[in-house]
Amino acid sequence: MPGDFKIRGYTVGQPPNAPILVAFAALVLGWLVDSGTVHDVARAVFYVAITIWAYEEAVNGVNGFRKGIGIVGLILIVVSIAGSIA
Repeated sequence: MPGDFKIRGYTVGQPPNAPILVAFAALVLGWLVDSGTVHDVARAVFYVAITIWAYEEAVNGVNGFRKGIGIVGLILIVVSIAGSIA
């Protein structure tokens, strides 16, 4: 894929895809609004978008490194959500 960041021919980075861009936008919005409904919706959108991104990486990553990032991302999401519930 053009624009991929490779180290010794191994893809370690790619241009951002839609879920990661949505997650980043929601994260920034959540930082800008400290509380209230907008903050809560931004946080929910962030978690959904980052979960979609991590799942896509884990299942469809171009190599083991990218799939590993997705798996680690999914684990961190579960830990983060579990920590905020407790």
